[in-house]
Amino acid sequence: MRHNPEERLQIACVRWMQYQWPKYAPCLQHLANGGYRTKAEASIFKAMGVRPGYPDLFLFVARGPYHGLAVELKVGTNKQTPAQVECQDRLRDNGYQYVVIRTVEDFQQLITSYLTDWSPTKLL
Repeated sequence: MRHNPEERLQIACVRWMQYQWPKYAPCLQHLANGGYRTKAEASIFKAMGVRPGYPDLFLFVARGPYHGLAVELKVGTNKQTPAQVECQDRLRDNGYQYVVIRTVEDFQQLITSYLTDWSPTKLL
């Protein structure tokens, strides 16, 4: 099976999360908005609530001032689509952290910081 570079990045990030943070790994969810679909599949997914622009990964763990963490994965010079920028703004306005990640190392640093830097003692 061949994967595009962003798929490979996402798989590596999810695998690292499962290994490094097994307690929180079940809270990391891929939102199935991307990919190619037939017209019929696209229609069904749209009716089910799939919307363009949502981030690739979402960590359903509240930390500090954030309700959760949205992660958009981009490789090389790939840029966010207008729908992704709109979703980013909407999520940030509603109390979610939203970060664009380009490498596994950046993902590792983000998750480690997000899960450890918001301890209750640091919030006092």
